[in-house]
Amino acid sequence: MKRLVIIRHAKTEQSNSFVRDSNRKLIELGVDDAEMICNSLLKRSIIPDLIISSPATRAMETAIIFSNKFNVATECIKTVEFLYKHFSFTGFIRMIERRDNAINTIFVIGHNPHISELASRLMGVGYDHLPTTGIKCIAFNIDSWNKLSSGYGILEFFDYPNKHKG
Repeated sequence: MKRLVIIRHAKTEQSNSFVRDSNRKLIELGVDDAEMICNSLLKRSIIPDLIISSPATRAMETAIIFSNKFNVATECIKTVEFLYKHFSFTGFIRMIERRDNAINTIFVIGHNPHISELASRLMGVGYDHLPTTGIKCIAFNIDSWNKLSSGYGILEFFDYPNKHKG
């Protein structure tokens, strides 16, 4: 079995004319939410073998929080430009198909609408909005990444910060 954990970056500072979109940083609430979701994943024993992230600051900051929590060296975070600009589902599938089969769980951190579209297409369902720091854990009954295809993913669980708040 292979697993993709699709993650939308944590909450950021508001967009404004003084900060480029790609340079927007996480706010304290975003950091807290990311740590909360990491704890939820740890309780389920979902540990990444690889973290793939958009190169945008907010996604990388989210990836670093996850890498620290799961003891994955930050140098092992793979950045992929098309998770930020010019998203391509076909490009994503091709990238994942080339992963080493010793890797079983991959965390993917990106932005809406593309990250929500990715999760929906992998499961073969209509578009479903992923909130900030929301995750969809999707399992594939395959033994090799080169067998990955759209529509065959099974949602193991959907989690997001507000689900844990009173």
